[in-house]
Amino acid sequence: MRAVAAVALALLALSGASPAGAAYPGREGAIAIACDGCPGVPGGNPAVFRVGPSDRFLAVALRRGDGPTFSPRGSALAAGIGPGRGIVVLASDGRVRRLTRPPLLAVDRDPTWSPDGRRLLFLRARDRSVDLMSVAANGRGGRRLLADAGVGGLAWAPAGDLVAVIVVGDTDHGGSVGLMRSDGTGLRVLAPGWSVEPDGSIAGSGSASRLDWAPGGSRLAVVWADADGIGSSVELVDRRTGARTVLLHSALTIPAVAFSPRGDRLVVALPRRPRPRQNAVYDIAVVSLPAGERRLLARGLPYVSSLDWQAR
Repeated sequence: MRAVAAVALALLALSGASPAGAAYPGREGAIAIACDGCPGVPGGNPAVFRVGPSDRFLAVALRRGDGPTFSPRGSALAAGIGPGRGIVVLASDGRVRRLTRPPLLAVDRDPTWSPDGRRLLFLRARDRSVDLMSVAANGRGGRRLLADAGVGGLAWAPAGDLVAVIVVGDTDHGGSVGLMRSDGTGLRVLAPGWSVEPDGSIAGSGSASRLDWAPGGSRLAVVWADADGIGSSVELVDRRTGARTVLLHSALTIPAVAFSPRGDRLVVALPRRPRPRQNAVYDIAVVSLPAGERRLLARGLPYVSSLDWQAR
C-alpha cells in the first residue's frame, strides 16, 4: 500500500477538441477531476481527459491535485498538492505557480476563489487543528483568518459576501452546512446535519461532505452522507431558508458534485458497486435540472475525490 496516493488531476472537456499535449483545454466547458490512477496514465500521473473521436488522457503539469478549482473566468486552476507542498495555480499555458508554503507535514487544501479572482481562501490542516487561511492570487499577503476553525469544505458565494462551509462540530453535533462572512466571522448554520439527543440517539439526516454554489448564489448543491454512514444523496439547499430538495440518492458514497456555469446542470461522481477485490470506481455523469436526467461522460474512474466545472 502506498503511503501517499498519487492523485491524478484530469480535465474532462465537454465540447471541442484541445491541441494534443496542451496543458489542459483552455476553453470553456472543461471539468476538473481529481482521481487516483486515471486509466492509461502510468503511475497515476496527472492527466487531461477530452471527449471526442479518440477519447484519451493527456499529461498535465501537476504531480498531485487535490480539490482542483477553476478561477472565476476559467483561466487558471488552483489545487493542493500534498503535505508540506501547499497550493499551486496552473495557468492555461501550462505554467505552474506556487501560492502557499505550509510548514512541514501541514496540508493546504480546499482552495476557493473570490468572485473577482483576486484572493483565495483555503484550509490548513496540521496536528489536530484546521485553520482558515487567506492568500492573494499572486501568492502575497497570506494570513490566518481563524484558528482551529472547525469547518471543512469551502465555497465562496458568487456575490462575494459569504462563504459556505461544512461545520465539523463536536461530539454532540456536526456535518451541517454553514454560512460565514469572507473574513471568517459570523458563522451560522443554514442546514443542520446530525445531533445527539438527550437519550443518546442520533437525530438528523446525516452529514454534509461536499458543496458548491449555483452561479446565481440562490442555492447550493450538497452531498449528504446518510445517517448510517453508507449511502449518500445529492441535494439542493436554498440559501435563504435552508430547505433541502433531494435530487438523487445512492446506496454508496458520492464523493463530489459541481454546478455547471449556467446552473442548469450538475456534474456528479456516481459510485459503482465494486466487484470482489475491486477498488472503488466511479462514473462521471451530468445531471439536468430540475428533471434529474443523466448523461454519462466517463466510466470507471478510480478514487475520484473532487470535481469543478470551468466557467463560460
